[in-house]
Amino acid sequence: MKKKIIAALLFGMTWVLVAVAKESREELWQQKEALLAAVQTEPQNAEFWMRLGLINRDLEEWDGALTAFRKAVEIDPKVVRAYYLIALICEKRMKEDPSYKTQAIQAWENCLKFAEDSKIREVAQKHLRRLKNQ
Repeated sequence: MKKKIIAALLFGMTWVLVAVAKESREELWQQKEALLAAVQTEPQNAEFWMRLGLINRDLEEWDGALTAFRKAVEIDPKVVRAYYLIALICEKRMKEDPSYKTQAIQAWENCLKFAEDSKIREVAQKHLRRLKNQ
């Protein structure tokens, strides 16, 4: 009997998690629509492009995320977080397309160039060493 109760509770929890995930995804789509309108209104706002990139990343829309992060650094070349995220996405995409390796290296190098935080610099150096030794 105890096992049946536990199984029923776990089954119910799974449905709750699925519903929460679906609701969160819908919220992300709503936020994305709002940010798309915002970047149309203020196309030179790097923060809007960063936020759009983060939402695209959360939606696993990698091309959209890369485009938005690249636009952010085009507007403000010192947005270290954008380089960091570009590099991570490019590394992830290298498995399907090796040409992303060069883009990842370039993003890590830019991260190093502009980062003031020693931890970010350390992570960038670690990734660069690994990528250059592949």
